[in-house]
Amino acid sequence: GAMPLPYSKRYEGLATGLYKAFEKADIPFNMAYMRGGYKRQEALEQLKYDFIIMSKLAADMSIFSGKDVEMVLDFGNYSYVKDHKVLFANPEDDEITDGMRVALDKSSPDHFILTTYECEDKKVEYVELTYNQILKSLLDKKIDAAVWNIDEIADRNINIPYYDLKSPKALKIKEDDTRAVLVARKSDWGLSGILRNIIDKQYVLDIQTKVLKE
Repeated sequence: GAMPLPYSKRYEGLATGLYKAFEKADIPFNMAYMRGGYKRQEALEQLKYDFIIMSKLAADMSIFSGKDVEMVLDFGNYSYVKDHKVLFANPEDDEITDGMRVALDKSSPDHFILTTYECEDKKVEYVELTYNQILKSLLDKKIDAAVWNIDEIADRNINIPYYDLKSPKALKIKEDDTRAVLVARKSDWGLSGILRNIIDKQYVLDIQTKVLKE
């Protein structure tokens, strides 16, 4: 399988839960860690992995665009991320305005959609960055604003104020962005059945909760 880099306790808990589920079923298993939902999906299509973990929001988009993918398991709200907020370089700012330089990671469907929705109808300058460069660029004031996963802020005790997303379109889809889903190739129907039988969703979530509680 492939999933995001486990830079947050939530991802770490999910990875641990999946490892334990395969261990319990006595099936050899390896997890690769890849940044960017689009890159993981590409690797799945190229048969490099049997399944990937992504947000429900990203998976829905892939299915809608006609990709050979299907959702095998949905781990529910807050299994992927706790929430996305908007961070600003200037502590006096609390919303994105015209003229701002805003971070954009095109390899992440979630980040791309939430950011473009939040900046809709605003004259901003998008600065293309990879997700792991965003926070440093914000602290160095190379950008003015960024949409960010608040799990990392909590885990690392980063002292930076954050604000709720304001775009009605972003708020409408935000919940699907918090849900981790396991995605496999639609044409690989035999594998999907096996995965559903092997992975006890509640067992994975219980382990994730234990990791979150340390």
